[in-house]
Amino acid sequence: MEDTKSPRARDSSDLVDEFRAYLLRENLKCTRQREAIVSVFARMEGHASVDDLLREVTRKEKGIGYATVYRTLKLLVDSGLANVRHFGDGESRYEVRGQEHHDHLICAECGLVIEFKLPEVEALQEEVAKRAGFHIESHCHELYGVCEDFFAGRPCRFNPKDGQDKLAGPPFSSKTSQPASYERRSAENLPTAFRKYLAQEQLKSTRQRDLIVEIFAKLEGHVSVDELLAEVKRSDPQLGYATVYRTLKLLVDSGLAASRSFEGGRTRYETRGLEHHDHMICQRSGKIIEFRNDKIEELQEKLARKLGFKLLRHRHELYGHLKGTAPPEN
Repeated sequence: MEDTKSPRARDSSDLVDEFRAYLLRENLKCTRQREAIVSVFARMEGHASVDDLLREVTRKEKGIGYATVYRTLKLLVDSGLANVRHFGDGESRYEVRGQEHHDHLICAECGLVIEFKLPEVEALQEEVAKRAGFHIESHCHELYGVCEDFFAGRPCRFNPKDGQDKLAGPPFSSKTSQPASYERRSAENLPTAFRKYLAQEQLKSTRQRDLIVEIFAKLEGHVSVDELLAEVKRSDPQLGYATVYRTLKLLVDSGLAASRSFEGGRTRYETRGLEHHDHMICQRSGKIIEFRNDKIEELQEKLARKLGFKLLRHRHELYGHLKGTAPPEN
């Protein structure tokens, strides 16, 4: 059913040659340091952070610094020869772009990343998109979990590699069978629930916060700070960006709202409803379509169990465009 291998589509010399050709086309300097960084990167297994790569590079080239490694990785991404991944720990990780697409299962305790491909899920997401009149150009599918030992309160069975930073611990109590981040709450009484949260945390419940939450609860879909601010200012022109942002952050911290960071640096907020859902993002119009497919949910749970993981949460986003939308003007 699934493929969990780690494809290595290019060897070291191939990647250096392609990178050199890219720099030449862009009239950029091809230095010995850049070539040394790319050569080491091509030989590394898995998903490397800037620090991981710097550590490997300086074993051979002592004069190379963090900034040079970072800028070279950025050039590799710009050239299409590498991908950058964000796995929820606040650190960017990079991998050589292979010939075959794959998705990721991430251990939220030790940071282990397992590559996988589920052809059944690929087919189902195409089917879901087709029914919505949506053309997929790329997608992001990440499963986050912990091994069964760690979930039961024992040490994680997967040991992080030397020097690898741990990800933040999973958002659940080992006494429960359901992650706290999936706690189900109704959004119908959002202002009341928010005031209760503030009282529990000994935080101030102000008129401005009440107004922001009341308006947020009435808005449909996924809103940015700027969009919510524009709506709030109709009722209180004195309210500023910082107050709206901090109130949304408190809503997310309380579990009453969810923050979604989509490709392109766009962060959107939505009321946390009763049912988990995934997203299609139209990169022409900016429209976000929610969807849920029970068969996809079942397949990813089955994969996690087979690999010995307890699935905590997942991120499944389809990027493309709705049929009939015009491409953006240059």
